[in-house]
Amino acid sequence: MALPKLVVFDLDACCWFPEMYMVRRGPPFTKTSENACAASDGEAIKLLGQTRKVWETISNGDEWQDCRVAVASRCDEPDWARQLLKLFTIDDGRSFWQALDDGRLAEIYKGNKKTHLKALKQKTGVAFEDMLFFDDDQENIRHVSELGVVSVLTPEGVTADAWEQGL
Repeated sequence: MALPKLVVFDLDACCWFPEMYMVRRGPPFTKTSENACAASDGEAIKLLGQTRKVWETISNGDEWQDCRVAVASRCDEPDWARQLLKLFTIDDGRSFWQALDDGRLAEIYKGNKKTHLKALKQKTGVAFEDMLFFDDDQENIRHVSELGVVSVLTPEGVTADAWEQGL
C-alpha cells in the first residue's frame, strides 16, 4: 500500500487535551515536558496518545520523505493553538510549527473542514485521495470523507490503533 502524501490532523481532542475553549487562562504557555505545556495558571495541555511519535515518524522517517504533515482545526482560540504548536517538539528539536512548513500547512479557523482540506490541497498540490485525515468529531470525518480523503475517527486522540487504521 502506498503511503499518504499529506497527513492532516485536527488539534483539539485529537492531538491534545483539553480543547482550547476549555482552557481557563491561556498564554503565556510554557513547555513542561515532551508531551505537555502549561497555561499561565499552570493548567496542563497534554499531547494525546502517540501524537508526538506519529509527527516524528512523518517528519523524519526514511520511508516518509515524500509525505508532509498538516493541521485542519477550527478551535476557538487559533492564536493559542499556534503558540502551542511552536512549543511542542519532535525528537530532532524542531517544533510542530516548523514541521508544518513553518506554519504554512496550518489551517486554523472556524468553518467546515472541507474548506480546510481544499486549502491544503491548493497549497500542496496533493490530491484528496493521497491524504490521510484524523479527527475526533464524526461530523468532520463524514464531511472530509465526502472529498475522497481517507479519514479516521480518533475519539481517544491519535493512538497507535488509530494510526494503524489510517495506514
